[in-house]
Amino acid sequence: MIAWSNKNVSNSVLDLRTMLQLQQPDGRIPEMVFWQNCTPAQNANILKQYSNPYYTDITQMPVLPYSLRAIYERSGNDKAVLEEFLLPLVNYFQWWRDARDLDKNGLVYVIHGWESGLDASPAYDEAYGVYVTDVNLTSYTELYPRFGQLIKTYKHAFKWNMTRILGRASAAVEGDIGFEHFWFVQDVGLNCVYAGGWEVLGDLAAELGDAATADRCRAEAAASSAAIHALMFSDEHSGYRTTYRDADGKRRFAKANTVQNLFPLLLGDTPTDRVAALVGEVTSETKFNAPYALPTVAMDDPQFCPTFDYDLMWRGPVWGITNWFVLEGLARHGFDSAVDAVLDKWTALVQKSGIFEHYNPLTGEPYGAVGLGMSTLIVDWLYRTGRA
Repeated sequence: MIAWSNKNVSNSVLDLRTMLQLQQPDGRIPEMVFWQNCTPAQNANILKQYSNPYYTDITQMPVLPYSLRAIYERSGNDKAVLEEFLLPLVNYFQWWRDARDLDKNGLVYVIHGWESGLDASPAYDEAYGVYVTDVNLTSYTELYPRFGQLIKTYKHAFKWNMTRILGRASAAVEGDIGFEHFWFVQDVGLNCVYAGGWEVLGDLAAELGDAATADRCRAEAAASSAAIHALMFSDEHSGYRTTYRDADGKRRFAKANTVQNLFPLLLGDTPTDRVAALVGEVTSETKFNAPYALPTVAMDDPQFCPTFDYDLMWRGPVWGITNWFVLEGLARHGFDSAVDAVLDKWTALVQKSGIFEHYNPLTGEPYGAVGLGMSTLIVDWLYRTGRA
C-alpha cells in the first residue's frame, strides 16, 4: 500500500479496503484470509490448524496506520480516506490493547512468531526452548516444526479458545507444559510499531478534526512508549530487547541483538543517549552497517547467519520492511546523513539483485520470492528523499 501510494493511490485504497473486509467484530484483523475457491480437501487441511476455513485465528504486525498515513498524504489529504479507514484501525489497535496487553502494563504480546511476521527470528529462540547459533539441517529440523506444533496445540488442546490460551500468560500452568503449551513474547519491534501506530492514528484523527479520538490515541501511544522504555531496556545487554515468558511464568530478555532492537527509534520520546546508542549500532560496521544494510541480526551476534541455506528466515539477511522502519526512525530524530547512507546501500542492493524477498547483507545475493510486495518499500524512500 505504501509503495503503491506513490504511483497509484487508488490501488492502495482498494488494497486496504480488501484487507478490512474480514475485520472481526472485536476489531481483530486476521493474519491471513484464505481464497474461497478452495477444494474440500484444502479446506479440511486448513481446519487441521484453524477454527474455520476463511481466515486465521492469529493476527499480524500492526503496521496499517503507516499505510493509511501514506494513502492520506498521497491522495492530497483527502478526508474521505480518513472517514472510511481511521476508526476501523483505531478499533484494531484497541483490540490489541484489550486482548494482548495481558499484564496491563502497556506492552502487548504475540502468541506466535507469525503474528509479528518475523517467523524464525532468533529473538524467539529461547521462547521456543532452543538457541540456534549454527543454522543447518539439524537446527532447521529442531526449530521449524515448532511453529506448526504450536498452532496445532492451540487448535487441538485449546480449540482456539483465546480465554484459555491467553489466560496462561500471567500465571504458571500446573503440570509439565513444555513449549507446545506456552509461548508468550513481547517483541520490541512490534511494540514500537504499535506505539508509533497509535501516534500516527492520533495525528490522522487530528487531521479529521476528531479531537477526542486524537487525544485518546496519543494517550495510548504515550502509555505504550513509556512501557517500552521502562520494561524493554536491558541493562545487562545495554540496549532494548524482546522479552518472553518462560515456562514458570517469569519474564526474561532474549539474548539476540536483532534489527527489532533498533525500532525504539520510531518513538519520539526515546531518551537522547539511547537514540545515540541506537544510531551508533546502525552505523557500526561490526553491527548493522553491512555492505548491503541492514541485516536482521547484528553481525557480531553469535546468531548472525547471512545466508539462506535452510528455511529459517530473519536470522541475518536484509529485509525491505525492516529497512523501511529503521529509516523512519532515523528520519524522525533528524539523522538525515544516516538515512542517506542506508538508502544508498539499499539502492545498490536493488540495482545489483532486483526486488526479492530478502538478501545476503554481505554479498547482495537474493533469496526467496521474486517481486515480494514489502520489498518494494524502497520506492517510498526514493520518493520521500527526492530520488524518484
